[in-house]
Amino acid sequence: MIKSGLAEILKTLSERVLDENDIDSFHAQYEVKEELGKGLTSIVCKCVDRFTEEKYAVKIVDLNQTSDLDVADSILSEVSALSSLPRHPNVTSLFKVYISDANVYIVLELAPNGELFDYVNQFAVLSEKVAANLFRQLLSGLNHLHSHNIVHRDIKMENVLMNEKLGIKLTDFGFAKKLEPGEALHDLCGTLSYIAPEMIRAELGTNPEGYGREVDMWACGVLLYTLLMGQPPFHHPRKLSLMRQIQECRYDRRSDTWTRLSESARALISGLLQVDPRKRLTAQQVLSHPWIKNDFRDIEETSKRKFRSLVYLVVFVVSLRTKAKKSLLSSEDGNQLQLIRDQVASPYNIKEVRAAMDDVAFSIYGHWVQREDPTRRAMMFRHRKRVRSHNRTFSLNE
Repeated sequence: MIKSGLAEILKTLSERVLDENDIDSFHAQYEVKEELGKGLTSIVCKCVDRFTEEKYAVKIVDLNQTSDLDVADSILSEVSALSSLPRHPNVTSLFKVYISDANVYIVLELAPNGELFDYVNQFAVLSEKVAANLFRQLLSGLNHLHSHNIVHRDIKMENVLMNEKLGIKLTDFGFAKKLEPGEALHDLCGTLSYIAPEMIRAELGTNPEGYGREVDMWACGVLLYTLLMGQPPFHHPRKLSLMRQIQECRYDRRSDTWTRLSESARALISGLLQVDPRKRLTAQQVLSHPWIKNDFRDIEETSKRKFRSLVYLVVFVVSLRTKAKKSLLSSEDGNQLQLIRDQVASPYNIKEVRAAMDDVAFSIYGHWVQREDPTRRAMMFRHRKRVRSHNRTFSLNE
């Protein structure tokens, strides 16, 4: 079994590792509650300390479901990274690790509001102000990692958790690596749509110098673009085509959706999605960026444009129906009358009208994609009309 060598290595990394021959000590300390998430070789459950009633998350890794090498690398990476880090409000904290013959139990800080991915999907539109607040927290946690020479290598919305006060918690350090001075990495890991060009080149052998912490900043650029645009910058059903898009940094910078973003938001995304890692913004530079510091003077003008678009849409539809009704009164052709009735009942069926309405709808909702397109991240959003208030968003069918 993996236990014999792994326990000793983990003990050298953290005093919080407890080498146990069975799981009795874990269950004596904690009561396992409902399942929070599940992977190929592990599940994450909520657990409660029997003595203090404090709530935690426990990651239970099944040692029998994967090879010794794979599971050892993942566990060592996660425990090593979290053990060497001082506590930070935007990074998940490690409390204890229990080892048995069949399982490893990693007790972590609980983030009860789930993933950022799920949080974003609750809203028809995520304002730049809200996105900036979330992104600032993420970059604060990432800057903490980078200042201690740790590269995460799997930044994505699914690995960002939310606590009860909607604070950000960076999690899942299975690919994390603590870099020695001058050290560079060469292996391909993480999630393909988030990986940086230099990581792909290192895997293909065209980047012998390897890569470093800059790959996390590229992934942050992908995440921010997705938050604000409603779809990922790079998407293709074929992996080779997707990798080519990433290496060439080909993403949408011409659509009305992009131009409706504030100038500072576009500048920040462009500064993160730089093919040359030497030109890419660092975490510290992002934290000093005007957009992150909530300088939203140009966004106010963007909001006015969105309101005007909504007014124009309403006026357009009313005018269309009025003119159609007048045509009904003056027309005597049966087929023409039926066509006009259909158009009045559903103007969206008219190709030219549909294009105009889709364009305006995007400016109101913040995203608009075809549901049948499987390559779009935005299709995961719930297309339910919502009414915004100053403090929250209400669904019309609630």
